[in-house]
Amino acid sequence: MKILDFISVKLTIGLVLGILLGYSFDIIPTIAMTFFGISGVVLGLIFIFDTSRTRIGYGICAFFCTVGIGMVVIALAQPNNIKTHYSHIPATTNELWELEVREILKPTNYSQRYIVS
Repeated sequence: MKILDFISVKLTIGLVLGILLGYSFDIIPTIAMTFFGISGVVLGLIFIFDTSRTRIGYGICAFFCTVGIGMVVIALAQPNNIKTHYSHIPATTNELWELEVREILKPTNYSQRYIVS
């Protein structure tokens, strides 16, 4: 029994590859969504018009679609792609932030951690 004969293993490898690509190349969300959208449309067209679905093109396109999903997930999770993230506030301003502590996390030897809003 070969491990790569299972579809879930192949798709998981594609997802991990997409996550690694998105993380290492700092891909912006529009590029990742475009790649995912194009591969999804091609996959859908192959699904509709190719009734056998056993050809190599369907598998390759499904692999690229899962790579696109991994890239989209990483691109949307990066703080620099979230417009409301605190890192977009200029550090030169002298502002007073009022934060409300929602939860106190378990402290470590080096830090006290909180969840605030």
